[in-house]
Amino acid sequence: MRHINAIAKGDLTQSIDVQGRNEMSQLATGLHHMQRSLIDTVSAVRDSAQSIYTGASEISAGSNDLSSRT
Repeated sequence: MRHINAIAKGDLTQSIDVQGRNEMSQLATGLHHMQRSLIDTVSAVRDSAQSIYTGASEISAGSNDLSSRT
């Protein structure tokens, strides 16, 4: 249960150990896949945000350069 609470609080670093083949282990497997997907999504958003920041910084530097020459 602590893994679920950790994920709910945004901590995606907690590993989910799956043992057995009963309904609870199937649920744990589903939670593990959900956690992996959330990690992938957060990583993609972080990478995109970094790209946008880099692009905006380059545009700003170009604008400042242009304005200093006019």
